[in-house]
Formats: sequence, structure tokens, C-alpha cells
Amino acid sequence: MVRRRNSQLIIQEKAENPHFRVGDNSIFNVMRRKNVNRFLFIMLTAVICGIIYSCGGNSSSEIESKSAVPSKNEDVNKNRPAIQWVEIPAGTFTMGSPVSEAGRKKDETQHQVTLDAFKISKFEITVAQFKEFVDATGYLTAAEKGIDGFKGSTIWTGTKFEKKPGVNWRCDVMGNILPANQHNLPVVHVSWDDARAFATWMGCRLPTEAEWEYAARAGKNTIYNTGICMGSDQVNYNATFPGGKCMKGEYRGKTLPVGSLAPNAWGLCDMHGNVSEWCNDFYGEYSTAPQTNPRGLEKGSDLAVRGGSWRDNAATCRVAARGRYFHNRSLNYIGFRIVSGK
Repeated sequence: MVRRRNSQLIIQEKAENPHFRVGDNSIFNVMRRKNVNRFLFIMLTAVICGIIYSCGGNSSSEIESKSAVPSKNEDVNKNRPAIQWVEIPAGTFTMGSPVSEAGRKKDETQHQVTLDAFKISKFEITVAQFKEFVDATGYLTAAEKGIDGFKGSTIWTGTKFEKKPGVNWRCDVMGNILPANQHNLPVVHVSWDDARAFATWMGCRLPTEAEWEYAARAGKNTIYNTGICMGSDQVNYNATFPGGKCMKGEYRGKTLPVGSLAPNAWGLCDMHGNVSEWCNDFYGEYSTAPQTNPRGLEKGSDLAVRGGSWRDNAATCRVAARGRYFHNRSLNYIGFRIVSGK
């Protein structure tokens, strides 16, 4: 059987190679060439498979490392929290406040702004939505990682600011862990970095100051989108300081579940009060020239916040009022909402 098989190999080799000569080691040479060819075939196949694998898929570790930032082609709604969007029409408005406005500050210079249409979340981002982000990515907030050795957040107790260790996004305004049935509260104890990380994971971004103010005004030029006064039945703020001749109201001393109070004329909830909201812009002076889709300063030290919160008086909740904080600062009265990336 072996001799017959070897003879066949020699005949086949002679047919393929007319210069082939039968020698004492001819069978060995034939078999060696056959084995070399087989080896080359196996190696070529392995290389091709490796190319296909590297082009067509990622290892599990690569997928996990990229999960917090979706690619442009990824369906950002897949395995992401549901967001109720409000479509804001394109338009031109006067940003800032007139010099006669009560409570006005010098950084609110009026100027004309024109914006394209955009979509913004109807509600502030909730604890439940932020939890989905953390569960999916393993993200650690600034309060959890710590700053200068301190892991926790800053609490406004009602009379003073207090650094409280161990407090993070899972907590209420006083630093107590929230039960699951209260995860419809707006998330707080999150820095600008944390808010931006969530927005990026969603395939979205934070609103610019211009977008935020335009959406908050909802077509009005009054101090608040509720008019010249805000009732505590309209806005969750410290209504014991309503400003001007407005009537005093309730001071709840805490956040309310999103959507608890009536929306503005464009359907957005809590654009005044509840929590102040991070914006995408670095804080800086306004340009007095007309602007189209302004994005704010390219760099700076502080980030803008808007809207006022549950702890603030009426003047701080004005639609033109501006705040500023360092990018990794976490407090019990700052949260955020997002703008669609599409």
C-alpha cells in the first residue's frame, strides 16, 4: 500500500514538474514538498481568518472599553434609557436681561441670538436613567473617585455648605441613599464631567447656554417663563424669597420627581428650579454682536449652570440668570438635561 501510494506521488509530481528526476530520496522530496505546501496552505488560511476577524469584530474587552462612547453608526437608542424629547423650533431671540430687571447681574448683557432647531429632553435626567449608564459602563463619578483625597459631595444643609463623605449620585439632597421608588428624582451630586459622560454615552450633548435660555423662555421675554412672578405651585424653589411684590410660597427644601409641576409653553418641565442644570459652555462674557448658534468659549476654568434650584431664591431662578462652577464640582442642587445629537 505504501509503495503504491509513493508511486502515485512520483507520477503526480512528474506530471506537475517535467524536470523531476527519481532518485534515492525522491519519495522523501515529494512528501516534503507536499508537507510544505500543506503548511503554507494552513498558514495562509490562518492569516486570512485573522484579517476577517480584525475587520469584522472586537474582543469583549474592546467592546467594554468603548461602551461609554458610541460610534457614529451605533444605534444610540439601543440599550439606552428612554428620553422624552421636545422639538424646539428655529428662531431668533434676545438673550440676556435688560438693565432694569430686578436681580440682574452684569454678566447678562443683552444680544441677539439665532438658533437652528434642536431637540432637548423634556425632563431633567433622573437617578434611574443615570443608574442605567453606570450599570452599563461601570462609570465612576467625580464624587466616587474623589478630589484631593475627598470622596463625597458638597451639601447645602439649609444654613451652610458642608462636605459630606460617601455621598454620590445614588443619594438625595441630604446625602441619604435613595430607595428604588424614588429614582424618578433628578440626579444630583454629579459634576459637569459626569453629565457630559452620560450625554456622550447617549450619543447626545449638553445644551449650550443659548439653547437653554431660548428653550426656557419658550417665546416669552419676561423675567420667568411664568411671567413676572413664580408661585411655589409652579416652580420648586425657595419661595419664601419670591422677589418684588410677588407672594411668598412654600420652601420644600428638596427636589421633586421630574414632571411634578406644569411645563412651560413649549412643554419643558423644571426649567426654573428643582435643580440647576449644567450647560456645555465654559463661562465667559457675552459678545454684544449678533450670534448664530453660539457655542461659548473654547476653553476656560468654570462651566455655566442655569435655572436655579430647590434651594435658590427667585432672582437666582430668573431665565437670564447665570451660575458658574468648576468642571469636577459635585453639589446637591446641580443636575442636567441633554440635547439630541441627531
